[in-house]
Amino acid sequence: MTIELELAIGLKAGLYESTESPPPSVGPLATILREVIVPDVSFYQHTINFAKMRSNAASGVIIRAGQNTWRDNAFASHWPAARAAGLPRGSYWFFDSRSEPERQADLWTQIIAPDLGEMEHWADYEEVYGGPFGGWNMLYRFMSRMQTNLPNIKLGLYTGYYYWLEHSPANPDSLAWFAQFPLWLAWYTDNPANVRIPPPWTDLLYWQYTHTGSGPAYGVDTLGIDLNNFNGTKSQFSARYNLPAPPPEPPPPPPGGEIDTLLIEQRLQDIEAAVTAIRTEIGNVPPPATRQANIVAGITLNVRSDHVVINNPSNVVGRMTAANNPVTVYEEWRSPDGREVWVRVSDTQPRWAAMVYRGSVNMVYI
Repeated sequence: MTIELELAIGLKAGLYESTESPPPSVGPLATILREVIVPDVSFYQHTINFAKMRSNAASGVIIRAGQNTWRDNAFASHWPAARAAGLPRGSYWFFDSRSEPERQADLWTQIIAPDLGEMEHWADYEEVYGGPFGGWNMLYRFMSRMQTNLPNIKLGLYTGYYYWLEHSPANPDSLAWFAQFPLWLAWYTDNPANVRIPPPWTDLLYWQYTHTGSGPAYGVDTLGIDLNNFNGTKSQFSARYNLPAPPPEPPPPPPGGEIDTLLIEQRLQDIEAAVTAIRTEIGNVPPPATRQANIVAGITLNVRSDHVVINNPSNVVGRMTAANNPVTVYEEWRSPDGREVWVRVSDTQPRWAAMVYRGSVNMVYI
């Protein structure tokens, strides 16, 4: 079995439903502002356009770092690419009961320690592999090790409501230990009033409300993508992660859709005055200086209506020889490669002659 297939067997916490009658919860989630959207991604999204993700109003991104003793094979490219696009970053680790907690924590530490990003790092607690290291006490060992390895880490817990109720400690003291971490809760619904929050939390930091967001809209190569709401305003999101304050919202339109006609009239007058000033300035600009040139003896030059050679139909409107010297030059055009120099030989009409054509000199300035 490949690592990718092994990883794909994990469940979605937001779809997990209890097989028994769960104890009462602390919820429901009363309200949540839906101003801030943060996608989460993994190796399933092999190629990600993080600039497009940001342009679609994503405020940050949470990137999968690994599972068990495996690094996510896309993390090494996703992590710096998100930063380059200006997206604040957090990571998550899929805790796996088949591997010793400390070993998983040490690998996660090794991956993120060089660049801790800007947001939280989340212990993903939702697996059902049935390994020897399952249960909340092993999750405790895992998260404790992360705190020891990285004392300044912003650590959080991701889980599903029913999963947590069935796999969390009954002892209030043990539950209280987990309360120190912010909660990222998966519950797939369009209505936040349906979301219930498990003890010991009374609120959540992130709500994963869907796993079927539009992948292409957020720049990923999968049809679906996980989307999460930050529980707060854009300003609160920026303050939490020490980000520049978001630009102020534009003022609302006047009540009833009324239009300030006086303001529009003033703006039109300002534009008209600016146009008049430009026209005056153009009228005061002296005509461009002219130069004199001689046609090389023995050469007959075609005079054309443009500085290009067109054989069919022809744009030749006349001819000139050395008998026409000196020739007044009113304008000059040069090709990017320097092999052609054309000059306008009339002050009233588009009449052009090739001073230099494909490296051959036909005229010289006096």
